[in-house]
Amino acid sequence: MSPTISDENMQTDDGESIPHCSGCCVSEESKVFFKCARCDLKLGMKCATLPYKARHEYDDHPLFLTYINENDYQPSCIICEKDRDPKLWFYRCEECDFDAHTECALGKYPYVKPGEVIGTYPEHPHPLALVDKTQDYRPQACDVCGEPCDDLAVECTDPNCSFIVHWERKECFDS
Repeated sequence: MSPTISDENMQTDDGESIPHCSGCCVSEESKVFFKCARCDLKLGMKCATLPYKARHEYDDHPLFLTYINENDYQPSCIICEKDRDPKLWFYRCEECDFDAHTECALGKYPYVKPGEVIGTYPEHPHPLALVDKTQDYRPQACDVCGEPCDDLAVECTDPNCSFIVHWERKECFDS
């Protein structure tokens, strides 16, 4: 029998403490954590690999990953305009007093470079590039399933070709 997690104490039924990430407060038994040997800082893989510096179109300056803002009397994200948990990491431009959730500053796919040519598709003659149809939305139907591509997709780089398939739907991309 595997131990279950008690949300109130962050412990398993047998009393073992479950670590939580200091950056995002996620706590799961199956996660890998990096732990500081000197203090109680623990980072999950997602937070440990966040870039120290980011750029966003709403600010002319670089945003720096941080966990503290001494002027945080009303923490909110400038990008989505929703409240921000002051205990969690965020990106900040000190010069502009610009704070943003990590997801808002980096986007949904921080490690994907839109427009990057990734190769070809079986039985399609032109090179294909990754595109994020949430930012530049044109209601194009997937050439495999017929549903609109409204997220990450693979699109033909030839301007005279309208070929497009969903990236995240394995059944579309792998067919």
